Amino acid sequence: MSCRLPEHIPEVTLDAATALYRIAQEALRNVQKHASGAAIHISLTAQESCLQLSIRDIGPGFNLAQARLGGGSGLLSMQERARPVNGTLLVRSRPGHGTEAPVTVPC
Repeated sequence: MSCRLPEHIPEVTLDAATALYRIAQEALRNVQKHASGAAIHISLTAQESCLQLSIRDIGPGFNLAQARLGGGSGLLSMQERARPVNGTLLVRSRPGHGTEAPVTVPC
């Protein structure tokens, strides 16, 4: 596992910090469940008006459209946690190419 953090992390609301934590927790749970043993890269990027957390694995990946139809609650719960804090979550994955789940929240 690799982790990259900026020198200075801007302040965000407690709700936004909690949302980032819970989204990271769910993303890591999904890696453990679906890509156990895969390399994981975590990065936190600070920009002037937002904070972006990205969790990427080098696992088997999956078909995003099929996962959404399959009724899994992990991706849905991550999106539902981002929405109330005006955050955005964009999950990217393809079979054989791993998965990335960047979430951005305003500072």
